[in-house]
Amino acid sequence: MTRALGLGLGLVLGLGGCAEPELGSIRAQRLNRVHYANSLRDLTGVAPALLEQLPADERGLGFDTMAELLTVSPLLLELLERITDEAVAEALGPAGPLRAQLVPCDAEAIGGRACAREVLAGFVPRAWRRPITGAEEAALLELYDAGEELGLGFDGALGLALRSVLLSPNFLFRIERRAGAGEGPARLDGVELASRLAYFLWSTTPDERLLDAALAGELDDAAGLEAEVRRMLADPRAAALTDDFAGQWLLHRAVDDLFKDVTRFPAFDAALQRSMKGEQARFFASFVAEDRDLRELLLATDSFVDARLAELYGLPDPGAGFVRVDLGDAPRRGILTQAGLLSALAHPFRTAPALRGRWVLENLLCEPVAPPPPGVDTPLLDVGATQRERFELHRADPACRGCHAAIDPIGLAFESYDAIGRHRAEEGGVAIDPSGELPSGVAFSGAPELAALIADDPAFVRCATTKALTYALGRGLGEDDEAHVDAITEELAARGYGLRELFVLVATSGPFVSRHAEGT
Repeated sequence: MTRALGLGLGLVLGLGGCAEPELGSIRAQRLNRVHYANSLRDLTGVAPALLEQLPADERGLGFDTMAELLTVSPLLLELLERITDEAVAEALGPAGPLRAQLVPCDAEAIGGRACAREVLAGFVPRAWRRPITGAEEAALLELYDAGEELGLGFDGALGLALRSVLLSPNFLFRIERRAGAGEGPARLDGVELASRLAYFLWSTTPDERLLDAALAGELDDAAGLEAEVRRMLADPRAAALTDDFAGQWLLHRAVDDLFKDVTRFPAFDAALQRSMKGEQARFFASFVAEDRDLRELLLATDSFVDARLAELYGLPDPGAGFVRVDLGDAPRRGILTQAGLLSALAHPFRTAPALRGRWVLENLLCEPVAPPPPGVDTPLLDVGATQRERFELHRADPACRGCHAAIDPIGLAFESYDAIGRHRAEEGGVAIDPSGELPSGVAFSGAPELAALIADDPAFVRCATTKALTYALGRGLGEDDEAHVDAITEELAARGYGLRELFVLVATSGPFVSRHAEGT
């Protein structure tokens, strides 16, 4: 750790932000890469070029919001220091996009220290997501004074203080007091809940309205909390639910990293990748904005296509940009037949029925698939004209049958779509058989029929609830959470299964508004 970074972290740790209560009684969750980048942008108005160098966060249970995996390494601290230096320098520069908001006072007219105090009074509560104490303000002003003594001038001295604010654990971590052992769930205080809400619904720091509501006690009241959640869902920043929640649950993000053999799939290129992800994002966003029935994610007969996707799907050219279209007789229904998801669940050279089948079971029905037995590595034989023939031979091996008996019959339903999601009727000159059956024994023929069966299964809505609550809490669900999942699912059905209502119910649920005992 560099001397300057140690100064910034040590200063704020000594202010009381983490000293009271004792460290063992707090829950500190580091901001993940997305949350950090969005928060820094919203606070300073700049997005330093160095942000793209931040390492990807480890994912658990499908999401990068898991608190126990958001660790801190020396390399990460070094990168954060460099990013902070760049952000503060640009923010305070003449061309800083938020310079006038960051520094609303005239240092020459009222004095540098007085102006610095005014800047910190507006900046720190938003950065630390809580009010600043007198001791903390005094310590930050001491840093400003030290900068002035070093001849750094107003901007340089102020930058030193702002740098310390942004390198503080109070910014880099979401800090919550734990419930005591045996105490049971206790409600979060207003500012803690405001942070949870902001990072769940917006993937960024709370705005002034949300912090004001927290300090006024509005979030302590059920009606006030729900009103604030609905305001936030109507805000453009709620697009984060599409980018970050759906981006991981429904694999939108995975489309960015696709690689395909362009010899076999010459239609695939960077532009088609962007079109695939554009469809996925617009489709999910329409469910949030319009509170569409969650089950229609699997059944919808409409989607959003541009010229490239229309060509891939065999639809009329919609003209410039994305257009909402009726899929009509096209063999497309909901997310399961969108090219982005199908491409993400395929190999560069061919389809991947096992990947597709496993993803459906684990992400739409929350039925975990056991990993292969230790030491088992039986590659798929490159024989037969179709994937169905190859996988039938694969399942004949006793070492493979246990896992593949459940996932293959589902994955083979998608064989009517190739490795870039284009519909096809045959493979290797042989007509494709897309029939299969669920683990329950219910048979279907093709992806649209499979989608209809899943949509009609109560396990799908409960699984979607589980995914949303897991993402929101940043932890795995325990036995005590299961009753809440059931209650949310039941209430969601009473409200017509609207996707926006799912987020309202999660954000106002017992687990979300409560602190947890140590060790949970």
